Amino acid sequence: MGYPSSVDNGLVTPQYLGVDMAAMNGAQNQTVAQNTVFLYEVEIQAPVAVTGFRYRAANAATGHVNGAIYTATGTLVPGSDTGQIANSSTTTNVVFTYANPVYLSPGIYFLAFASDSTTDTFIALTSQTGGQVLSRARTATNTLAAGAMPATTGTILANGTKIPAYSFPLSGGI
Repeated sequence: MGYPSSVDNGLVTPQYLGVDMAAMNGAQNQTVAQNTVFLYEVEIQAPVAVTGFRYRAANAATGHVNGAIYTATGTLVPGSDTGQIANSSTTTNVVFTYANPVYLSPGIYFLAFASDSTTDTFIALTSQTGGQVLSRARTATNTLAAGAMPATTGTILANGTKIPAYSFPLSGGI
């Protein structure tokens, strides 16, 4: 006999949304293409409240980063663009907290990261030459402009070679 639906509806609530931390073993500092919107595909099975955005920059980072969330069709989720987050030469673990949580219903989403710098480096996953492709990593054809994420991604392209490591913490998660 199973649990009543008020206790167990069969849906699994994630602890965080982000680039798979289990894969971080091969991570290294990497520059990323300026203003390119990097996307990481996630599937959410239960409603969640996103409380912030986190990433790790290398020492001496001086540019800005934006984080955001897009729907499966490439539309910016309202309230999810963090705006420009200034990197610092002394802070490597960057934590941004939304003034109001961003609520997501079950579905497929793209978690986004973009930097306005050509020289800042970030912890990133890279595929090895001749190795496996990073299957959830994508890029958008529309780019970061004037410190804001684009309203839509444009065409979503396969990007199986590099993805910065970033996450979106959840209410009640880790």
